Amino acid sequence: MLFGGLEGSTLELRASRKGGRRIRGRFPYRSKATLSDGGKTGRPRKEQFAPGAFSYSLESPAEIHLLVGHSFDRPLASKNNGTLTFSDTLVD
Repeated sequence: MLFGGLEGSTLELRASRKGGRRIRGRFPYRSKATLSDGGKTGRPRKEQFAPGAFSYSLESPAEIHLLVGHSFDRPLASKNNGTLTFSDTLVD
């Protein structure tokens, strides 16, 4: 198991039944993630997501890609071709 960059988050990389690989992740709302160590300023950049922050994108038919290093030359999965799925488990 690989651990993500914020408390309570996890990333798992596992072999799938069909011989490929499967990435599964969990990223909780209201938890601060450190996006950078602060570089020259020494002030870490942190961000947290509000509940429902992704509702519109997840419910929309618009395409979402999982990319290596934000590069469209290196796609890992796609919402529209069924290799990328999401579930929003927040219940308020």
